[in-house]
Amino acid sequence: MKSAKLPYEHHLSLQLYEFISKDYKALLECSAKEIRSYDLSGTEFSILELFYHKKKVRVEEIGMEILIPSSDTTFYINQLEKKGYIKHVLLKCVNYAYIRKKGTELIDNIFPKHSKAIERAMHGLTNEEKKMVITLIKKISLEASKDL
Repeated sequence: MKSAKLPYEHHLSLQLYEFISKDYKALLECSAKEIRSYDLSGTEFSILELFYHKKKVRVEEIGMEILIPSSDTTFYINQLEKKGYIKHVLLKCVNYAYIRKKGTELIDNIFPKHSKAIERAMHGLTNEEKKMVITLIKKISLEASKDL
């Protein structure tokens, strides 16, 4: 059976999807080794990174921010709490988590290294090209979310 020839725009879209997927994986690997050396998973690091920017966060917000299901959020919050990095509390019927001193010290140590690793990975682009890629990826995300 002969397969139908795809229209040119379909071919380009598939090629772009493939490149974005592979490049995303390569970018994750840029920092994964460093993150693992601190006995953290990528998700745990993402949660601590969120706390790097916000000191107290509603637990439900964590899952939405780093795109994990609420059941996974609870698991990772418990893991980070066991390690002494965050504290999980109930305030006025709302679950919050906040970063503890140990977590702040860890993320203050890791985040600058992480930032440098990402900059090295992006070094081949000018600032204008980075802005252009951000704009284009946002446009792709908006189109893709219409189908959800």
